[in-house]
Amino acid sequence: MRIENLKDGAMEFFTNSGVFRDQYVDPDLPERSWIRRAECMENINLAKQALAQDADNENAKSTLDKWQSNLLAVDMLGEFKALPSSALISLQNDNATSYDMYIQVQNELQSAVNQLRDDLAMDRFGVTYEQLNPLKDDKDKILSIRQVFPQRISEAEPKNYEN
Repeated sequence: MRIENLKDGAMEFFTNSGVFRDQYVDPDLPERSWIRRAECMENINLAKQALAQDADNENAKSTLDKWQSNLLAVDMLGEFKALPSSALISLQNDNATSYDMYIQVQNELQSAVNQLRDDLAMDRFGVTYEQLNPLKDDKDKILSIRQVFPQRISEAEPKNYEN
């Protein structure tokens, strides 16, 4: 993908044709699934039951945290479509890649996540994501937006593509 298309491509990957609406979905992109309040409550209750039987159950603790975060996002933003946990953009570069190009690619990918978060914050709260302040009662808003648009960008080891 050309650098000038990277931001739009990443945004499409993270949204797959929309977060809050049912529209055409590209089968080559990760399928987003609805997160609804009833599902959150059901999974929270199941995790609590598992913890009541075994307070050291790490899987249940993790599940409880996940669904409590989803519930917070639903309460703050309404029902939303979430990326599967396996969906991420993996950045791999050639050993000969210039530092400038490497930074340009990283900036475009980060810009995509920032734009999606800004759009959602503006739509729901009337301010950009960057304007939200965790020290001024915006922590739940920030966490909710991150739940909808997590930063799922990883870096793989560079390769030597010259051969």
